[in-house]
Amino acid sequence: MGASAGGHLAALVGTSGGVAALEGDVNDLKESSRVQAVVDWYGPADLLQIGIPSSDIKHNEAGSPESQLIGGALLEHKDKAAQASPVTYVSKETRLF
Repeated sequence: MGASAGGHLAALVGTSGGVAALEGDVNDLKESSRVQAVVDWYGPADLLQIGIPSSDIKHNEAGSPESQLIGGALLEHKDKAAQASPVTYVSKETRLF
């Protein structure tokens, strides 16, 4: 469960279980990393859309928290922004309530 940045992380954990590229090699890979449920309170779900519509917060600029998360301006690093976006991993197994 989390709000804002914490919500983003909760949503990412909730949608990316079983994605081989994100599994790493630290834990027992025989155990699933899928979780049963998450609560995301207003966390960003799609970093490539966060600047639409335009607002006073400049999400797409290199200094924004979202851009700092991926190591550069969102629209200049679209592959990394997509990889850090929970919507990328939504599948038929994902249940939204």
